[in-house]
Order: sequence, then C-alpha cells, then structure tokens
Amino acid sequence: ISFTVGEDSYMVDSNKVEMDGIPFIYNDRIMIPLRYAAEALQMKVEFDDESQIATFKDEIKTIKINVVTGETTINDHPFEGDTPPQLINDRTYISIGSLAEALGMTREKVDSGNDLSWNQETRTATITKEVK
Repeated sequence: ISFTVGEDSYMVDSNKVEMDGIPFIYNDRIMIPLRYAAEALQMKVEFDDESQIATFKDEIKTIKINVVTGETTINDHPFEGDTPPQLINDRTYISIGSLAEALGMTREKVDSGNDLSWNQETRTATITKEVK
C-alpha cells in the first residue's frame, strides 16, 4: 500500500484507489487517512460517534483511537505513537509510522514482508504486508 503526500489516491498492489482525504506532512511525519489504510490492510473499521473512538481490528489486534484526546490502545494496552492522530474534515489521520509500529511492522528492512519505507524523491510512504 503506497500513499503519496498531496495525492487523493493511493496504490494497493498495482491498483489505484481514490480517497476523500489527502496525506500530508505534520511534525516531519506523513499523516494518512486511517480508514483507507486499515481497509487496505483488510482490517475491520468502526467509528463510534458518541465516544469519538475509531476502532480497527484484525484476527490479532484491536486498535482503538480516541480522535479527540489521541488516547490509543492496542488490545486494551496503552500505546503512544510518534505523532498524535488528527481529525480533519471528519476524517481521522494517523502517522503511517505509528500505524506500522502499532501493527508490529519494521522500518526499512528489505524483504522482511512487514516493512514501512519512505521515498523522499516521490514523497511516497509504502507499507508492505502480506494479507490473506
């Protein structure tokens, strides 16, 4: 899955997917629309309007983010990412690094199967994860 700063689409494998949010840089971190990344990773996504908590989960992890306070838990254990989540135009943005860390991925380890990489020239962040 690849997200490019300023682009209103992302790539899943070689398929282009449109989205209504645009990745941006905040505090030297690329912020991506959480729902699109989670769904591309085949995670179930829910949002509770009353509590303002976004939940995304797979068979192993349940990650909850309070979009007002930024409080985040993984399987009910507190988690602090590298940048607090942002709520912009009713869309929750998360640092792609925080997402990768929350999912137990590595950074820049070629061929690990669970990578997060950044291409400075194209301003593109890529998550490589094998999904079923």
